[in-house]
Amino acid sequence: MTLRPALPPENRGPLRGRAAALATLDALLERAAAGAGGGATVVGEPGIGKSALLDELADRADGWRVIRVTGLEAEVELAWSGLFTLLSGLTGDLDRLPAPRAAALREALALDGATGGPIEGFAVAVGARDLLAEAAEEAPVLVLVDDLPWVDLATRRTLAFVARRVRQDRIAVVSARRVGAADDTDTGPLVALGPLEPAVADGVLRDEAVTSAEVRRRLTTASGGIPLVLVEAARLLSADQRAGTAALPDPLPVGPSGQRIVDVLVARLDEPVRRALVVAAAEPEGRLGRILAALARLDLSMADLEAAERGGLVALEGDQLRFRHPLMRSAAYHDASRPDRRAAHRALAESIAGADPARAWHRARAAAGPDETIAA
Repeated sequence: MTLRPALPPENRGPLRGRAAALATLDALLERAAAGAGGGATVVGEPGIGKSALLDELADRADGWRVIRVTGLEAEVELAWSGLFTLLSGLTGDLDRLPAPRAAALREALALDGATGGPIEGFAVAVGARDLLAEAAEEAPVLVLVDDLPWVDLATRRTLAFVARRVRQDRIAVVSARRVGAADDTDTGPLVALGPLEPAVADGVLRDEAVTSAEVRRRLTTASGGIPLVLVEAARLLSADQRAGTAALPDPLPVGPSGQRIVDVLVARLDEPVRRALVVAAAEPEGRLGRILAALARLDLSMADLEAAERGGLVALEGDQLRFRHPLMRSAAYHDASRPDRRAAHRALAESIAGADPARAWHRARAAAGPDETIAA
């Protein structure tokens, strides 16, 4: 059983720059098709392309039985909920298993014949492996698990067990999780996805009709090379902005995916800390003295910035404030209400000497409408 040939990397759209990762997973699937199964875990930051890689594997596995499991935060505490999805099409073969294993699976999945008694996890794991092996007699089996940390723990342990014990079966188990979510339930060696190289990101933006080289450079920097964020940011620009004939907003826009990535961090912060981040994001040069003077006018302080630093969003270095990632600056700014953004710019303007052009720029950003005095 062979895989559909891969497209050249430059023609893969969302898989641009992922030739090495795809080659590693190709090799895993080719071994599994030949009867030497195994597993892998794709890791990377949110929006980096993990799901797109799993989608590609599913699309290319012609003639395979593809089983997909997606972790759901709402079900992470429901033991065996993921296993129910994994085995839902295979339970017709339960009677072919040894009785203890079949009984354990009936208990775990609350099937007919369940007694409500204790569930033996080892028997469940062995039974799950046996059911997948039975299915693999007819066609190779590809198990794809997205958002692994949101799969219930009992199922994660079962998946890890299965992935380690299919060395003589036509079974491949590929899971995906975010960086930093590691535990002992990974389904195999790590396949790391990093940010796109600048040249690759440039090609993605060309596909999105961003014709200005300078705009492509700025979007690549602002997105940090995260493909999903890169594409969303490009689509938020007008045609003139993509062509470089109209001014770009500062900070650059961030789409819903980028906002969700940062929201995970920002949601843990107190409201004054979030307000302080808006002021910091509104100051394009990151001048700490200027930011602190503005914070004082809003009844905020250095302590709020230090809380943001502990939260992993900013770094305070001498007289400079730097966001840990350009995406964080964009998201912190655009997630704020318009009144909060105007208040931040107003406080910054009031903290700058009258002859400094930055004062006029911040006053303009603080204005609710046309203002002849500011324009002059």
